[in-house]
Amino acid sequence: MRAGSSHASRCAPGDLHAAVLELFRNRGKTKAPPMLTLDKLTRTEKLQLMEALWDDLSADVSALPAPDWHGQALAAAQDALASGQARFIDWTQAKRTLRGE
Repeated sequence: MRAGSSHASRCAPGDLHAAVLELFRNRGKTKAPPMLTLDKLTRTEKLQLMEALWDDLSADVSALPAPDWHGQALAAAQDALASGQARFIDWTQAKRTLRGE
């Protein structure tokens, strides 16, 4: 993609993912980054962009370690489940509870 290119704002389905990954691979190698205008992207293109970002972020799990509080929250949840203070519910019920229904 060239600087100022609008390629990422109007790609064929599936191409946005490849275009964004190419942008990540070439970062720092070009003089100016291409402009990506989010308000011109379709919902599908925005989701593809999020997937591309997630793929890039999750490619090396060790580069983004979980904070200590994640482990503490998981341990607390496991303890609550083991002691009977918490229980599993199905996803449909969980959504109803979160919606206050």
